[in-house]
Amino acid sequence: MFHDRSHDLDNFHHDLDHDFPPEEVRLDDVELVHETEKAILVRYEGEDYWIPKSQVLDFGVMEPGQTGYLVIPEWLAEDKEMI
Repeated sequence: MFHDRSHDLDNFHHDLDHDFPPEEVRLDDVELVHETEKAILVRYEGEDYWIPKSQVLDFGVMEPGQTGYLVIPEWLAEDKEMI
């Protein structure tokens, strides 16, 4: 007797999608311009962008005026047209 497990397989793949971290993008030569409680204003390739702190995965800059790297989700970099 054949047991249709396609539904089980669909659920398995759906669950796997949530176990992996989002794709990340590392941007170099990013300047910290300003910081608020919830966001940072950065300058990248001559343009200013507000980035929510909740979306900052890593940032190699500590003080305004410094330049370093910024790691954010790929979807956010695409949405803000940074890549």
